[in-house]
Amino acid sequence: MKQLLYIGSLSILLLAACGDENIATITPDEFKKLEQGMSLDEVEEIVGGKSKNPEAKENEDLRLFLDYDGENGIDKESSVSLVFKDGKLETLIETGLLEPKKELTKEEKEKIDENIAQIISKVSTEEVEKIITDKLGKNNNSQKKVIEKVEATDSGLNLTLNASDNFTLDMMKRGMWMDSIKILEPLSKVDNIKQINVDWQLPLIDNYGKEKDSAVMKFSIDKATLDKINWDNFLTESFPDVVTNYNEHPALNEK
Repeated sequence: MKQLLYIGSLSILLLAACGDENIATITPDEFKKLEQGMSLDEVEEIVGGKSKNPEAKENEDLRLFLDYDGENGIDKESSVSLVFKDGKLETLIETGLLEPKKELTKEEKEKIDENIAQIISKVSTEEVEKIITDKLGKNNNSQKKVIEKVEATDSGLNLTLNASDNFTLDMMKRGMWMDSIKILEPLSKVDNIKQINVDWQLPLIDNYGKEKDSAVMKFSIDKATLDKINWDNFLTESFPDVVTNYNEHPALNEK
């Protein structure tokens, strides 16, 4: 009976040991190989296994937080935290692995907490770019990239887009309204967007005869306004009255 108990206990120990073999540590060289945009599988291939918390799940913002012990770091006890967004490595944080640990002041700790909060709340520019491309295509009718710039900040989302040409100025203007509505509806469902600021560009000729992409229409719209809109019944002509800070270049109203 004692022998059976011994064998059973040994089996449990062996199983536990086998389970631990898949838990990875991260060396300085391995950390330097990690890059933003990598998948979890790519990260595990580099570091040789799973995190200390492999049971971790994505939160409501589709972010996954994984922790690792460091190995052969500057400090004897080092650690690494990796943040994944939509399955892609977004943020890398090391403590004592490449740089020695230091005692943080209260202000420094608050700053770190603030930075982490910003990471969690920041809009994914990749998600925004995909929405715009799905709705408007990659290029406009002049074969210029629709997306000039997408910038996510704490205060909102800034978009610079290249508008399509058309037969008349009025049709160009209306086309920008319609394209704006096409992207604003799905963007209104993206988490953490507080306000969207849009600049539509067209090539204009300056006083010296040189062609240059210039902003011809600007506007802003906040989350509260986006949530009020019934997109199924929304009229294109209502667009300038609903958004804020609406501005047109005089070139759009030339006769």
